[in-house]
Amino acid sequence: MSSPAAGLQAGTNCTQPRVRKSWDAYSTTEKALYIEAVGLAMDQGFFQKFVQVHVDTTSGLEAHQTCVFMLWHRMMLLGYENMLRSLGTKYQCVTVPFWDHLSGTARRASGNCTNLQACSPIIADLGGTTTGYSKSMSIYGATIPYTSRSLCINQGPLYHFCGNNSGCAHCVLRTRSSYMTTTAYPTEASFGSVYQQMFTYNDSGSFSNAVERGLHSTYPKDCAYTIHNALGGVMAYLQAPADPVFYSHHALVDLLQTIYLKCQNGAENVFLSATAKSSDSRFWTSCARRDTGTFSPSDNITMRATAFDGSTFVKVWQDPKSILYPFFKDLPTAYADYVDAKDLGNYSYTYAFAGGLANMYQNCRASNTISSSSFLAESSETYGDSDAYKRNDAPLVPTVEAGTASDDTMRRWNIALFEAARIVGYEEWAAREQMEMITCQHQADCLGGVEDYSDIYRTNFEIEGHLRCYSIVQDLASGARVIGIPNWKVITGRFLPCPARCKATAQAPNPKLTMASMLRRTIWLAFVVLSLLNPSVDGQQVGTACSDPRVRKSWDAYTDTEKALYIEAVGLAMDQGFYQKFMQIHVETASGLEAHQTCVFIYWHRMLLLGFENMLRSLGTKYQCLTLPYWDHLSATARQANSNCSSIETCSPIITDFGGTTTGLSKSLLVYGVTIPYTTKTICVNQGLAYHFCGNNTGCAHCVLRTRSRYLTATLYPTEASFGSVYQQMFSYNDSASFSTAVERGIHNTVHNAVGGVMAYLQAPIDPVFYSHHALVDLLQTIYLKCQNGAESVFLSAASKASDPRFWTSCARRDTGTFSPSDNITMRATAFDGSTFVNVWQDPKNILYPFFKDLPTTYSAYVDAKDLGNYSYTYEFSGGLANMYQNCQASNTISSATLLADDQQMGDANYPDNGNKRSREPLRPTVDAGTTHDDVMRLWTIALFESARIVGYEEWAAREQMEMIACQHHTDCLGDVEDYSDIYRTNFGIEGHLRCYSIVQDLASGARVIGIPNWKVITGRFLPCPAQTGGKPLAFA
Repeated sequence: MSSPAAGLQAGTNCTQPRVRKSWDAYSTTEKALYIEAVGLAMDQGFFQKFVQVHVDTTSGLEAHQTCVFMLWHRMMLLGYENMLRSLGTKYQCVTVPFWDHLSGTARRASGNCTNLQACSPIIADLGGTTTGYSKSMSIYGATIPYTSRSLCINQGPLYHFCGNNSGCAHCVLRTRSSYMTTTAYPTEASFGSVYQQMFTYNDSGSFSNAVERGLHSTYPKDCAYTIHNALGGVMAYLQAPADPVFYSHHALVDLLQTIYLKCQNGAENVFLSATAKSSDSRFWTSCARRDTGTFSPSDNITMRATAFDGSTFVKVWQDPKSILYPFFKDLPTAYADYVDAKDLGNYSYTYAFAGGLANMYQNCRASNTISSSSFLAESSETYGDSDAYKRNDAPLVPTVEAGTASDDTMRRWNIALFEAARIVGYEEWAAREQMEMITCQHQADCLGGVEDYSDIYRTNFEIEGHLRCYSIVQDLASGARVIGIPNWKVITGRFLPCPARCKATAQAPNPKLTMASMLRRTIWLAFVVLSLLNPSVDGQQVGTACSDPRVRKSWDAYTDTEKALYIEAVGLAMDQGFYQKFMQIHVETASGLEAHQTCVFIYWHRMLLLGFENMLRSLGTKYQCLTLPYWDHLSATARQANSNCSSIETCSPIITDFGGTTTGLSKSLLVYGVTIPYTTKTICVNQGLAYHFCGNNTGCAHCVLRTRSRYLTATLYPTEASFGSVYQQMFSYNDSASFSTAVERGIHNTVHNAVGGVMAYLQAPIDPVFYSHHALVDLLQTIYLKCQNGAESVFLSAASKASDPRFWTSCARRDTGTFSPSDNITMRATAFDGSTFVNVWQDPKNILYPFFKDLPTTYSAYVDAKDLGNYSYTYEFSGGLANMYQNCQASNTISSATLLADDQQMGDANYPDNGNKRSREPLRPTVDAGTTHDDVMRLWTIALFESARIVGYEEWAAREQMEMIACQHHTDCLGDVEDYSDIYRTNFGIEGHLRCYSIVQDLASGARVIGIPNWKVITGRFLPCPAQTGGKPLAFA
């Protein structure tokens, strides 16, 4: 092997500044010289030793997935460049060319090329992908396997590559041309995405991590190896430096750090002090090492290869016994020294760039702005119809009444939000999502926050995931979702206050520890014996003696007389032992496997509620027309939003009317062998009808466990129970299973969770509010059914109930098998022997049999509440519920609404200068004009950004919109975005997905929303959509 060219400091003999430029800007002569130098480095054995540096385990622990990723590779590139420069006088001014991905993706988007290879001349110039050997590569003991997709290229400089193994390979493994020409340029390498990676962060660790996960990228747990992954071949392995394009790709990554540094400094002539390099978080951020300890700015860089003995690993900058020592020996060795490329002494360098890179360097965050931009237009909408089977007999029709002023305010607010979203271009589904997002965020901003599941509720109901609004607010905070309605706070402020909440703790009075006479188990059993008598007062079918239609209504609509009668009936049911047996059904294991987390959740509980209602009606003639009152959460949350009440307790009279949360006993509840434990946050309420509850254990509890007043009065009503969120749960789906799941995980779970006490357990039916809460859930299904049918006078055929996915959707059971519409409902309690579990509708030897025996038993029979024969029922409602029932998906629309106002533009970002200026002039990048393709890409991104700002997005959100559109445009017009290949995932232990893959998946699932109106129209004015137009520019009327 030849020794490096003369000169104390290898690579510094050139008298010109060290300026790296794009391969696209190289002249033919410059390209030939660089290719010659690389081939010579391979011939002399230097080139492959850099591969060894990159694959060395200890070095790799610093090189990837760390905050020093860029700084580590900066040292490696400089050593490599020094090596090329040392090969002879003719090479002494060679620099590593960078691969301008922004220009390449601009060409691709403009339709001037169609794939990663065609848009990147550097691939063809450095050997191409067409001619070579069908063979594997063996490098430093690792085999890079040949596959049908790959080819070991033996053209150009690649013929010179040998590796370190016996026999010279004379080739480098790349993805074969037939596959490369169908490989799209990753969107993460385009201006819109790189802009996000560049300017989203103000600390070096996050910036480096974003670029490593994005454009570069090498992060196993997220969106990584974008270019590495797309190229495949050896570039999908840690042996990637075997391919010369590796260095040009990394030179582009390195260039981005120089732009970041300039923009953070605020000027190009700023030098940083040693202190700033090691302590200013914009330039240095410590992070944990991948083995042990933490990176320090003064740490020496670990960069190792074997010494001349071929076995001992030494640091290439430290030990003269390494072939690479001359190229590293005079370089700085500490990480902080590599913060600024223009401040490396004789090894200082800079870049010459054009197009999008020049734009970023010159304008920083303002690189996607102009003084003004519109590009807004109207959008169209379509609606579908449905048909159903009609019968001649008239169904029960709900009673619809006017709502309260609070209901009207809530409706008008939601109308304003929806119409505002539609006006700025959202499609209906997206406008509804915006509505719910704002509802949740308003709760977080103005009403004290949103809650997640309590540990107790999560444990008892085996809940996974998070409450709906909790997830939404978290997503908004993280940027995974974006509110795109301009001035939504202004719109909201026209309808709802935003009080500065003072959460003064309401002190509960000392509980009155009264000791009631104890009711023994034998006495309870006597009630069981009494129940053997037919509890029906009139008629064979229990609960049908009333001559009036069975109409359930809101507890808020009950008169004092009606309230007193219902409370009396529930207390009597407790006294006679019927009540607690319904709780046993709810906790029974086989029943529970059908009742919760299944597609039959609503139908199962519909049968339970009917049996409970029948039981109350059977207690005597005076109760024969009783119906379950429902808990109108929509009206209550409207009151809370209007500041007429401040918590779930103060907004819900039903809690107080059913015993309140103030007076009771400090004791646990023991029910069917399970203890519901007392805590400092709970109280066993013994007021009103709660006093009648006994349970089935020795000694009568005479109380129901609830959250104490001082805590419940500080518990906000969950936003998932408000109109905006319930609207989403109701109208986002057209199949019964998805609807049922949305409601179960939405309003159902959140209220259980918020109320706490026994409502956080499967023993929830102990508390009478359980039945009113579930009556509201049941009511929502009647609205869903009417809206899917298209009219309230429609009856479904038996076939429709069992096969139309809008009304029946089969799903997997939680144990084994699949639910069928003809399946009998499992609803079990113990028989009279106290130990054998039987279906309550099937076996006369159980206390609840009379209340269920005449009810339908199959799931599909419960699809329509108004079609249950003598047990048919309906609801009376008002306010938001009435609005939903009458107007369905149009319940948030009016003929016109603007309610938009001008938004104040954010000021330009300021970049404080924390560095100190030196007298000597630093190297400055050479800035050239870009191509027309670069200009088109810049204008497009400007148009998108300005459009987003015009409709009210803050800067960070506008940038996210830009990237989302770039990814979605790629999918729509340029072909699907790709995820990691299996090979790459395996070699680097990758988890997660590529950045654009995740974004497009989120957009498809609705986890993210593009909120720029008519973004496709805007895009079509700049870029073609080959997938839709065959490469021709889009034409719009």
